[in-house]
Amino acid sequence: MATTPSGRLSLPLHYLRLTLADSTNWRTRFSAADQAASLARIHYIRVAGTSVTSPIAVAEWMDIRFTQATGSVSSAGYDQTGDLRLIIQETVSGTGEADQFNNFSNWIGAVIADMLVLARQPGYLIITDIDLGGGPHRPSEEEQQTLGDIYQVIMGVSYMGWS
Repeated sequence: MATTPSGRLSLPLHYLRLTLADSTNWRTRFSAADQAASLARIHYIRVAGTSVTSPIAVAEWMDIRFTQATGSVSSAGYDQTGDLRLIIQETVSGTGEADQFNNFSNWIGAVIADMLVLARQPGYLIITDIDLGGGPHRPSEEEQQTLGDIYQVIMGVSYMGWS
């Protein structure tokens, strides 16, 4: 039986995964029939090995903050904000360097746009900022021996949320 995410540590990552999973452009890229098929490609930890089907994503923690909310000392709660990391990798496709770069970059831009629209709706992560911390880039020739020929982008995703 699957454990349901709950609480201040698992829910932000859960909602980030749902936000990406319900991006139309994310799903269309690999013809995901539904949310479950989409979530199957969004992991909590980095996945190693050659059995992983591209594209994949990894959602992980960067930083978490608990800030005391305003109110009386006896009833003050704590608001939670934080920073998550979202890593997206996909096998290189297209012909020619410019076509390959544009293919991946255009797709990532469309996925980000979808996520920002979903962030304003109930049931998704309340995103306050997305920062492209790395990429889009390809690994060095040496790294390609292990990772394969992929494009990768690393996004910092700031959120606000729970009291």
